Amino acid sequence: MSTKNLRSKSFLLKPVSSKHFSISKLKPKHNKDQDSELINSSLTLIKTNSAQPYPLNTSLSPAVSRFSLPTQLVSLSALESRLLFNIDQESQEKVSAAFSVINELMVICPELSNILTKIKQTFEEHVEILKNTRSELEKNINSTSEDLKRMKKRYKKLALEVLDHQAQVKDKRTTIFELKKEKKQLAEEVLKKNDDIEKMMEKIRGLEKELHLLEHKILIFEGKKDLMVKIPGKSSANFEIDSSMLSPIAPISEFTLSPNGPEDFLSPVCLQVPLNN
Repeated sequence: MSTKNLRSKSFLLKPVSSKHFSISKLKPKHNKDQDSELINSSLTLIKTNSAQPYPLNTSLSPAVSRFSLPTQLVSLSALESRLLFNIDQESQEKVSAAFSVINELMVICPELSNILTKIKQTFEEHVEILKNTRSELEKNINSTSEDLKRMKKRYKKLALEVLDHQAQVKDKRTTIFELKKEKKQLAEEVLKKNDDIEKMMEKIRGLEKELHLLEHKILIFEGKKDLMVKIPGKSSANFEIDSSMLSPIAPISEFTLSPNGPEDFLSPVCLQVPLNN
């Protein structure tokens, strides 16, 4: 807050009566001597109005009396300066300074002691409320700080657990990927084996077919080997059969070729067919 703004709030610049000259009507010069000129103007005003009494509201106190303006006005101006120009103080220092000013005002103006005491009590109650509120806030801040520390520890622990879970998930995904890759390779090998098995089955079926044909031929050959026919012994020459291929079956048995033909007693023979024929 600038010096100009602070002085604009001063009660010294307000007219004390309708006849008094107001300093607020003066146009301040914007130079380095502004403060000194303003102080000189205030002193001139005090000297001018020294003969006039300062009127007060008689309703403030039953013992209110008129007091002279110059002496008390100088003291009030000093007190006002203590409040308005110490703007760099901390809030606690400002409150202490305000209470000190109120106490000094009671000494300077005993007529205002009642109202100043009430104002001081009101301020003290309000300050006490603020202190209690501040104490509660500090407790809440301390509690919140402890909670924040615990939450940070918990968050750190959870972060480590999350990192661990992420690492496990990554390992499991890698394992799953390897298993899928291995499964694909095994499936390709199974398909290849199935193709080989199918080819082997085709070969087996072909071999079974060949074996069946061979067995059939063997059965045919075996049937030809065991083939026996009955022919007349005297007719063997007509079939151009070698006598070594003939063997008697039943020398005693006889049969007739034709019931109307000449009777001819025959000896049944066995025609043995060679395997290479």
